[in-house]
Amino acid sequence: YNYAAPNDAFGFLDVFTAIADDHLADVVSVSWGLCESESASQALQPLFMQLAAQGQSIFVASGDSGSSSCAYSAPAGTSGVDYSLTVDDPSNSPWVTGVGGVTLTSISPLVQTVWSGSCGSTPCGGGGGSSHVYPRPSWQVGPGVNLSLGRQVPDLSVMASPATGMLAYFNGSWQAYGGTSIGAPLMAALVAVGSQACSAQRLGFLNPR
Repeated sequence: YNYAAPNDAFGFLDVFTAIADDHLADVVSVSWGLCESESASQALQPLFMQLAAQGQSIFVASGDSGSSSCAYSAPAGTSGVDYSLTVDDPSNSPWVTGVGGVTLTSISPLVQTVWSGSCGSTPCGGGGGSSHVYPRPSWQVGPGVNLSLGRQVPDLSVMASPATGMLAYFNGSWQAYGGTSIGAPLMAALVAVGSQACSAQRLGFLNPR
């Protein structure tokens, strides 16, 4: 299923309302995001909770600007809005799986680092940081998790560097693509195939596991 809506907060709310009410998609992939300070995503949280309760997995790209996404979007002379280091919405939601990016320099042995590079004039990164809106969920523990910070993103990372990214046939030729927007559909596909292999209709909300 493919859901589309206008590229604004209301459109996003309508899309997730439809996904939750239709109750058809086992796995949802989202490659859209907005600076946390500019979003009003609290209205989406009941929908994300509904999707999790219904057993629908949601994978969201954490963004290509690392924790500086809000700083890059700050207009000149802006006041009253916090554009400090933070994360993108809706990957910051405690009810979704945020997907960041890594660079692979070797497959055997496996050598990987956080993806960082340049997207035109804008620096790129793996989409990491801490939310200023949502507290750290109880299940978010382990190596690298700061217990004194809020919801930390991403939950996992996959290849994102265009230099070692996914190949796609576009405009008559094969081209390499990257970014965290590659990671969300890649993880969604892996979970869809995994649920079939496990003879499970759905794997549901995976973060606590």
